[in-house]
Amino acid sequence: MWDICPENDLTELCHNCGEKSNGQKKTIQCDVCDRWFHMQCVQEPDPIKSYSCAVCTF
Repeated sequence: MWDICPENDLTELCHNCGEKSNGQKKTIQCDVCDRWFHMQCVQEPDPIKSYSCAVCTF
């Protein structure tokens, strides 16, 4: 069984570049897998529209 602890929390990572979000960059969440991405890492999609990351779109 996996030991889940706060140090293993991946919710603050951009799943494109792997960098931790520091609150300085805008982020967007994939509506399918719920992973977060820096807006600039995913070509700044319209935040009003539904967003699917490249993995979920493929």
